[in-house]
Amino acid sequence: MTTIQLEVTHNHLLQAIEQLESEDLASLVSEMLYLRARRYAPVLSTKEAGLFQQINQWLTAEQQARRAELQQKLEDETLTESEHRALIELNETAEMLNAQRVEALAQLATLRQTTLPQLMRDLGFVTPANA
Repeated sequence: MTTIQLEVTHNHLLQAIEQLESEDLASLVSEMLYLRARRYAPVLSTKEAGLFQQINQWLTAEQQARRAELQQKLEDETLTESEHRALIELNETAEMLNAQRVEALAQLATLRQTTLPQLMRDLGFVTPANA
């Protein structure tokens, strides 16, 4: 097999990423988060790998788009009753995933014998200034 090495600038890479469909972008982001995690911990235990899987679980791109659409309709006051129920369901799913993410982060911090804020800094999570 022939190996070819390409030099790609940061800007060229971002331009290529901008062209991805939403689902491909979501998948790429998940894979990039996994790569970043691997860089900080090259060898993950099975437990850590499972926790990272939970930490990286989000609404699908389709769910995110639908949620944004329904949120806009709510703001425009054009939301139907069935759409309102769908928005509530999507919000509850997002809240559940966020709660699971925080729980997984806390478990990972305990496993790594560090604090949750330190773990989040180590993993590159951005937290609000007043958090």
